[in-house]
Amino acid sequence: MKTKQLVGRTVLLAMVLSVTVLRAQIPNLINYQGRLTNPTGAPVTNTLSMVFSIYSTAAGGTALWQETQPNVTVTNGVFNVLLGSTTPAGIPSNIFNNSVLYLGIKIGTDPEMAPRFRLTSVAYAIRASEADGVPTGR
Repeated sequence: MKTKQLVGRTVLLAMVLSVTVLRAQIPNLINYQGRLTNPTGAPVTNTLSMVFSIYSTAAGGTALWQETQPNVTVTNGVFNVLLGSTTPAGIPSNIFNNSVLYLGIKIGTDPEMAPRFRLTSVAYAIRASEADGVPTGR
């Protein structure tokens, strides 16, 4: 009887630990795709250094998070990056405690593009926050 209880408790403990490990493996990355054109509107094809910053304001202010991606491939104007991939810890989740966030992008030695892009959630993220008991503002 004690052996069955021990096996049952061991299985239960293993399940709890596996859920904890799985939860810890969620990447702190954001997939971002953009289109880059030159001043005449022609699509750019090049490999460029880009600086991505997250702000709580549409203009001005101090970046809550920032990273440089030194070799972004742009083909026919289209580029794709994983924000947080060149920062050891990715993007800290506490940044998303702000209700409104903006993404600033700086290319090469040019000044940051204006206006900044507002970051929004995807549909299932809204549902996940409701499941966690966090109000969605509706």
